[in-house]
Amino acid sequence: MTSNRATVLFYFNLIFCLILLNSCAAVKAPSGGPKDTTPPELIGSEPPQGTTGWNGGKIRLFFSEYMSETGLEKAFSISPKLKGQWAVELQDDVIVIEIPEELESNRTYILTMSRDLKDEHGVSLEKGGQIAFSTGDIIDSGEISGKLYDEEKVSVHLWKWKEDIHRDSVYFYQPEYTTDADDDGSFSLQYLSSGRYCILGVGRESVGRPVGPAVFRLGLPISETLFLSDQDIITNVTMRMKTHESPLKLTRSDVVDQRWGRLFFNRSVKELPLENLIYIIQEDTLLFIPEIFSDPENDNNLIFFVDSLNRNVKTIVKSTLIKNENKIVLDSVKIKAKVPSKTDTTFLEIKKPGKTLILSPDKDGGPPVEIILSRPVKKYRPLFTYTLTKNDTDMVTMNIVWETPMKINFLPKNGWEENLIYSLTLESLDTLRYVSLEDSIYSIKITTKDRLGYGRLTGMIVNQQIQQLVVEAVSIENSVDRYPTVVNSDSTFELNTLPSGKYTLLFFEDADNSQDYSYGEVLPFKPAEWFYVYPDTIDIRANWDYELKEINLGLN
Repeated sequence: MTSNRATVLFYFNLIFCLILLNSCAAVKAPSGGPKDTTPPELIGSEPPQGTTGWNGGKIRLFFSEYMSETGLEKAFSISPKLKGQWAVELQDDVIVIEIPEELESNRTYILTMSRDLKDEHGVSLEKGGQIAFSTGDIIDSGEISGKLYDEEKVSVHLWKWKEDIHRDSVYFYQPEYTTDADDDGSFSLQYLSSGRYCILGVGRESVGRPVGPAVFRLGLPISETLFLSDQDIITNVTMRMKTHESPLKLTRSDVVDQRWGRLFFNRSVKELPLENLIYIIQEDTLLFIPEIFSDPENDNNLIFFVDSLNRNVKTIVKSTLIKNENKIVLDSVKIKAKVPSKTDTTFLEIKKPGKTLILSPDKDGGPPVEIILSRPVKKYRPLFTYTLTKNDTDMVTMNIVWETPMKINFLPKNGWEENLIYSLTLESLDTLRYVSLEDSIYSIKITTKDRLGYGRLTGMIVNQQIQQLVVEAVSIENSVDRYPTVVNSDSTFELNTLPSGKYTLLFFEDADNSQDYSYGEVLPFKPAEWFYVYPDTIDIRANWDYELKEINLGLN
């Protein structure tokens, strides 16, 4: 009995010790704590960066963090392009790249890591990187660096421009060199041999692809080519990105009743010329040329307005082909449409604004109040009586402008006064549902705030070398708000009525005298206009003068 008890006690102590030892040996990362957001870094490679006399084989990359297998193949590229297949895989904590041994002699090969490379926590590289190996005795040391200007993620493509290739064709080949730009747009392409190169900025989503229908975001250089001599370094290569959209296309029509309907397009039609844009054909012979105007509620739509379409007959809506310098702006499309068999008997509605409106008067006394109707109405037909009062009793005379058959603009003749309450009342004149409000009267309470403030910006440029120079203040809050002016012959400029706010300054050579920046063309190749972005933010305050002295545009 004593022996059995001793045996049991022995095994119990043994199991307890094993559990204790296991708990001591199990080292785990503590739970909780801040999320790891430190970008991984390349800390070494085998063979090392700069190896000469290289014959291919395995490249082992060592990082400061455990790396993720997700997107591993997409994260690497090799320049120039290899003849054979190569492979990349994660082996424990090392990334291994297998390179075929059929390599050109006396050639520098560049392994580029994109920012798709992430660690096990999903944190990307802070910047793309490159390492180089040579099959000869030297590593090429040419370099091209610069900056892309865009709010989204961007990359750079580079081609060595061969003698037998026309310049217009270069971008349609797969790029020989690629690299991702940093978050601020900075980029660097290293280990380049001497020769002439063509460069292009692209959206990160298109990296590695030749220019084609799927490549929308592009940044063109300001010169046709870049020349590198031995060990040469070219800096300050700048490109502004632009989204190159596909041609406009009519995608759908909605005939609301015999008199009007909506036309739906694949993107904004704000800049489209509207004259003779759309035709409506019924029974193959009846041709209607409708009045066309912008949909006040959607920039992608247009409204058409006609006297009366026929019901229950074949109806086609046709868009006109529009070209600009051999480029299609609007595709010619025919779309079937159906005219409703019943008449629309709903009441007219005021879609915008609501019953209350707050606005800040501008320097011209505006902005006007825009009344958006639910359907188009002939402008010459009186619809409402209009009354505008302030302080409940004082009558205010106003200017009333029918901008389109669906949009009426109201503005006091002497402009809005600040910090007052106005009342705008519209009362229907007609009892016919189609052109009258259901409640007959519609009132809008308009509260005005402090008047918008304006400041003045002046500047002087040193070493001015460009004759047709424009400076443009671009609002940081809304980049659509732009205020350009021409730089004077004495190298000074002034913007006298800038709304209060923060701005960036863009200087550019207005080679085409448009006062708009020209981004260049891919085909036929046309370089972008030269530009310079002032490095500091400009803070404009109401009733203040802001002076910039001795602006250097880097043209020395």
